[in-house]
This record gives sequence, structure tokens and C-alpha cells, in this order.
Amino acid sequence: MSVVLLAVGCTSTESDGGAEAASSGSSPRIVRLAFYAHYAPVSSSLDSRPGTAGFDTHVGYEADLLSAVEAMPGIDMTFERHGVDAWDGIWLLPTAEGIDMACGGITIAADRTRGPDGQAVRFTDGHIEFRQSLLVRAGDADRLSSYSALDGSDRVGVQTATTGESRLLQLIGVADQDGRLADGTRVVIDAADGSGAEPVVEATAGNDLWISPGGSSDELASRLRLIPADPAKPKVVNLDRLPEADLRTEDSSETQLEALRNGTVDAIAQGIVETAATAAAYGDEFVVSVVDRHIETGGCTVAADDTDLADRINLALGYLTDDGSIGFEDWASNPNVFAQRAAEGDSLG
Repeated sequence: MSVVLLAVGCTSTESDGGAEAASSGSSPRIVRLAFYAHYAPVSSSLDSRPGTAGFDTHVGYEADLLSAVEAMPGIDMTFERHGVDAWDGIWLLPTAEGIDMACGGITIAADRTRGPDGQAVRFTDGHIEFRQSLLVRAGDADRLSSYSALDGSDRVGVQTATTGESRLLQLIGVADQDGRLADGTRVVIDAADGSGAEPVVEATAGNDLWISPGGSSDELASRLRLIPADPAKPKVVNLDRLPEADLRTEDSSETQLEALRNGTVDAIAQGIVETAATAAAYGDEFVVSVVDRHIETGGCTVAADDTDLADRINLALGYLTDDGSIGFEDWASNPNVFAQRAAEGDSLG
């Protein structure tokens, strides 16, 4: 997996030398922040279209939380925010030139701390909790009331390289806790040579194929669909790789909902924050039919050796979240909760 900055709307180099300035105490550190543009209400762009004036305007839970970090007395930093259109590998962007920190609803996972080319990042302390869930058509809610109810006639949509994908594979019994695929699992691959060919790679005891939150076996990097060896288990469809989504000129969530609406998939496996928001907006059409018991924790990433940034962020997060007791649900009820905490806080310097 390679990480590039082509989708990052970097429009300024003002922050060059920010770390040195902060360490000398002469001015606040300017932190160049890459945020995922398509995960409302956690993290998104005001305008989801790259290149527009609003693409680098950060909105949502994490946007407000980080604005409160900026306002904290003694933290002495400001964020220069850049929207990112592509999800896969966003956690490694702090190892690339021009980015100091990445966020966007990123679940903390050990295999996301090091890239295939040796890049290394560290996670900040967690500040949000996630659970995976299934979003289904309202008429299928009773039939698909558990993960075990999914059968061979069902197709479940996922977004590539997310915990929604990797956790689903575990829950339907085609991957173990480390992401290794069960023998006989077939994965349809995009040949990506313009031929339209879709070769199939099969997991065996000899090739040890895997899919995890941090990546996958090289052979599976361009995966389109997964077919379990057991015909009674559901097929998995990578919705961000559908032909309609190749150029993604519309919001990715709308592409996914259309796939569910038109029967391309029978369920979408993703975090409850997103599915609950969708169900609230489309209650007559889509509902959340099941919520996973497993709890994930989300944080931001910084370069592994950037202890100054990690320490300052963690200090502010600890205060703003009251050591984890204030989180997403509190913000959803009162979007000013973190700003109020910042205004009430004493200097943390």
C-alpha cells in the first residue's frame, strides 16, 4: 500500500518550521492536519468535492474537538487543515512531507502504526468509541437481525481498509482475529489494466492471505468482492470499488446508499455513528438491524518521533474529554461542550 498526498488540498507552506518555533516559545506551533472528508458527523468537509472552496473546511465532532484544543490555554498550537478524499492509508500521512497529524474517525489499531515501506506513526490517546453495525433496507430488518442471520444469498457492502470490513470478516467466520482468511475463501481482484478482467485469488494454507484494518496481502490490494468457501455465508462487496464509485463525484455515502437501495447489496457493514445518522435521515427506507458488542477506540496519528505534538495533544484531550467521560454522544447533544470546557480550563502549559 502506498501513501500519496495527491488528494490533500494543501494550499499553504506557512507552517514550515512550526515545531522549532513552538519549542523556543516564540509562537504557537502550526500543525498541518489532514482530515478525512467523508465521515459525517465525525469528520467531514463543508463541501465534499475536492478542489472546492469548502473542501478544506473541517466540520463535525473532531473538528470541534480540535478547535477546542487550539483554544486551550498553554497548549499553544493552531491547526492548518487539509481535507483528504481517500481513506486507505490516511493514518500514515504524518510520515509524508507537509503533514504533521491525521484524523477522521480512525480506529486505533497496532497494524496501522507502520507502513509497508517502513513509515512509522503513533496514535494519540483515544477520544471516541465506535461499534460496528449493519444498515439494511427497512423491510429486511427482522430477517437480518443478527450477523448470524446473513446467509449465502446475501451480499454485504463494506468500505475497503476499514474496521467495518475487517470486523465483518471476523463476525461471519471467514477471517481470524489477525485477519487471516479461511482456506477456500476467494477474492475477486481488479486487474487494473483496462481489460476488465477480474482474476480470483484463493486463500490456502500455503499463501496465508489476510485483510486487516492496516492493510492486506499485496495480492488483495485491489479487491472487489470476497466469496466465502462456505456457500451458506454471505458475499462481501467493496462498495468503494464499484464502477459507479470509481471517480466519486458524489458523496461516498450516497453511492453506498444507492447500492443498498437498488439491491446491489443487502446490508452495509459500518460504524454505528454513520449508520445511526443514516437511519435517522432515511427512517422509512433504511434501519440499523444489529450492533456489534465489540468496542473500538478512535484517535489521531502523528509521526512516531513527534513526542512534542503527541504529548500536547494528549494533555488537551485528557482535559477536554475529562479523561474519556465526555465523548461523541455529549457533543451530539451539545456541540459546544468542548469549547465550553476549553474556556473554563486553566493553563495546561
